[in-house]
Amino acid sequence: MQYAASYYDGVTARAQTVAIDVTDDGVAISDADGTVLSSWPAGRVVLVELPRGGEPVRLGLDGTTARLVVDDPGVMETLRPMAPQLYRRVRLSWSGLARIAAWAGAAVVAVAFIILVVVPSLSRQMAAVTPDAVRQRIGAATLRQLPRLLPIDRSGPPHMRQAYCGYDRGRDALQTMLVRLTADMALRVVVVNTEVVNAFALPGDMVVLTQGLIDNASSAEEVAGVIAHEMGHVAHDHPIESMYRTATVSVLAGLVTGDAAGGILITGLGQWVLNTGYSRAAEREADQYALERLYAAGIDSSGLERFFARLMEERDKDAGPFSRMLSTHPPTRERLEAVRRADRVTGRVFGDDDEPLAQLRRICWNTQPAPRPISTP
Repeated sequence: MQYAASYYDGVTARAQTVAIDVTDDGVAISDADGTVLSSWPAGRVVLVELPRGGEPVRLGLDGTTARLVVDDPGVMETLRPMAPQLYRRVRLSWSGLARIAAWAGAAVVAVAFIILVVVPSLSRQMAAVTPDAVRQRIGAATLRQLPRLLPIDRSGPPHMRQAYCGYDRGRDALQTMLVRLTADMALRVVVVNTEVVNAFALPGDMVVLTQGLIDNASSAEEVAGVIAHEMGHVAHDHPIESMYRTATVSVLAGLVTGDAAGGILITGLGQWVLNTGYSRAAEREADQYALERLYAAGIDSSGLERFFARLMEERDKDAGPFSRMLSTHPPTRERLEAVRRADRVTGRVFGDDDEPLAQLRRICWNTQPAPRPISTP
């Protein structure tokens, strides 16, 4: 009796369209030209798995990885009398198992090399040649998604329920802080009207703060330390590198799982920025940049130290205002000690005037539906 089938020879992954002849001696496998590719003895023909209704029959040659996929379920009735081991299921030889294990190990090593070496290197190169205009478009597109991903505070009167904060006197106070911090560095800063405590850098020289972070800061120096840290990510191209790295890994994972679109393309850039943390090396680079920038600006870095110390305390709690920030800015004792050892000055952001900090805390007293970044210089 002859049946059409797909044949996997156990050596290559390519399926071949074949015809199989079932005889008392076993199964003869022939290609379209009639050339016999393999003959399986009847005593070694086994099921790879028990067939279910509507599914093809999968046969194997015991002790090997060779397979036959037969669409016609009638092959079972033909095989049953002449294949005594049919229902024993396929067993691989030790050499077959060793070969599979070797290929699996090689695949794991190759994937690890791609993710840990190739992808970061490629991401850095892509970031280096990405035009500023493209970076700004990516940053703007990400920023527009944030109101859909963060819980916007809509508890106040109508003029305080929009997504982006823009109270003029609060903006003036933040502008004063940025002038001291940025010197000649181009930077755009946006404050989002949410009680979530977070801060992050976006492609296109942009830093996003939340009202929750400003409210939970113990001093203007603490806010300045956080901004300086995010400036470090901007200066080192971490946002655009991270975006490329995450997108590349997501696409690779999508190809493996059959989702060719890739996770990052589905979830969007906004979800990426809220959920993707930087490497420890990147965080250390941003910390060092922040310390140097604070020292050059004459601002006490103890604010950054206090912020890291509070993150460390929060890590030991079940929940708290810094819980989201912990997922993307995980503090370490090493980083905290590095901040403590750094050279520092005793200057304050606003000198002895406490009013600018009070105005900064009120920056969401007036809000807009569209972002209006504070730009420097």
